[in-house]
Amino acid sequence: MLIYESQKFVRINILPYFCKQKIIRPDIRLSYMHRRFLSILLICILSVPLFSQPRSRNQINIAPSADSLNYYASIMFNGQNDIVRYEANENFRRILIETLYEEDAIHYNFDTVRVLSAQGPKDHYFKIYTWCIPLQSGKYDNFGIVLVKSKKTGTYKQYELRDVSTEVENPEKHILRKGVWYGAVYYQFIETKYQGQKVYTLIGWNGWDALTQQKIIEILTFTSRDEPVFGKIMFRGRKYFGKKRLIFEYGDQIVMKVRYENHDYRILSKKESKKRSRRGNQINNNEAMQAEKDRIKEKIKNEPMIVFDELVPMRPELEGQYQFYYPLSAEGNAFYFDNGRWNFRKLDLSKNFENNDKEINVGLKPKDD
Repeated sequence: MLIYESQKFVRINILPYFCKQKIIRPDIRLSYMHRRFLSILLICILSVPLFSQPRSRNQINIAPSADSLNYYASIMFNGQNDIVRYEANENFRRILIETLYEEDAIHYNFDTVRVLSAQGPKDHYFKIYTWCIPLQSGKYDNFGIVLVKSKKTGTYKQYELRDVSTEVENPEKHILRKGVWYGAVYYQFIETKYQGQKVYTLIGWNGWDALTQQKIIEILTFTSRDEPVFGKIMFRGRKYFGKKRLIFEYGDQIVMKVRYENHDYRILSKKESKKRSRRGNQINNNEAMQAEKDRIKEKIKNEPMIVFDELVPMRPELEGQYQFYYPLSAEGNAFYFDNGRWNFRKLDLSKNFENNDKEINVGLKPKDD
């Protein structure tokens, strides 16, 4: 684990670690491998700067190292071999760490550094930076840094993250501490509150391997010493009981939607039936069924939810072989936040509601499918 503290800096055992991602920088010359994934990315990403957060009055300072970071980012994606790309990545990482030493670094805007994701709350308590490099094998290695404000000293510390996604068995069951995390490049950040406590949720993308990719819903908390902790039991639903994070794995060429947005949903309730004054009034079966249907009241509500596709195998015998999983277009799922938990809700996507897709200002949002 690496810890750096602005103004009084501490460096502990610096080592690079690697993750895998399938994120393509669109403004560089692409190889065949890159073009293969670009079609997926263009469907997923809105026409806003990659991995950027909305600018505000308190976050308009362009990072002074942006040009240098972009120079090495270009080599990271275009280098002749993996050795050249890793060397460029080490320079990228070193420059980013030095930049985050600076006193006002938490307010720096990295929008122009297209390969870098910067996500965090509006109060600037912390910010998490994630990025990746593509390898010639078709895999992607991930890196991450958390910049967090010390509650005691008021200065910012850096924690460099080590990806353990390929090392941990049953990763949805583990809480990860001490600078290790399930690698992902995050494209959405959600801040909610429960009983005065803030809850931080991240949505990211992990390239995984040549056959499949993953999307991840992660919960981020901090210890009393301001150390990041990844994973927490916050999901309610029969399939999600006891999981500390959610990992969706599906085919490499498939697009899956996982997005925080305002969405409509239906509530069905029965109207109170009126008592008949005459007992002799008989109706046939069809009329009885219609009368029962008329007593059902439908109400449309709209609220922010994490909306995600229902994944199924192409054929029943392919269950568990995730390279053959794809989303059902008419069926969707969602989590809505209530009582400190993300609660499961089934959605019917076959019906188009009016204004069912309102933007939420929480960072980069993938395109609707």
